[in-house]
Amino acid sequence: FISFLFIGSIPLIFYVLQLLLPILENYLFIGSSILTLSALFSVGVIKSRLIEKSWLISGLETMLFGGIAASIAYIIGHLLRNFGS
Repeated sequence: FISFLFIGSIPLIFYVLQLLLPILENYLFIGSSILTLSALFSVGVIKSRLIEKSWLISGLETMLFGGIAASIAYIIGHLLRNFGS
């Protein structure tokens, strides 16, 4: 549970920093995306120790599948943004 909260909060770092530092609006999504992909890669590297797979392959695989899942979630959210109003 703690690891889920830690890894899950990484994409929000740029948005929290925006409250403290003047970060341009254009960089928020890009920065958040880069941090998310980095976190997913790190999870894959850690996972490789448990499944005895190449750290690079495991990291890239986790980053790819996590990135696809995040993209699908973003698209669904974008499509449903006006659904409740």
